[in-house]
Amino acid sequence: MQKIDLSGLWRTYLDADKLDALPVIYPDEIHLPGTTSAAGLGPENPARETYFLTDAHKFEGYAWFMRTFESGDWQNMQVELTLERTRKTTVFLDGKEV
Repeated sequence: MQKIDLSGLWRTYLDADKLDALPVIYPDEIHLPGTTSAAGLGPENPARETYFLTDAHKFEGYAWFMRTFESGDWQNMQVELTLERTRKTTVFLDGKEV
């Protein structure tokens, strides 16, 4: 089985309006694995309290991530994508929903 490590730098777009189409631009960057809050993305969370687990940056909406990678020949192969700690997720490959 061929394994491709997709961790590293990704382009991202925080979509507070929850649009149903792929973004045209991805203006921010994030290192994955990681969180948008740890990356400093999204508005600052004014509710931060000492001694409680609160995110420094709070964001509600869709977070779109984009990365280019070389896959080789996947024709007639079963492909598995493993994601950790995600919510509802839709995956697109070459702009098409898979």
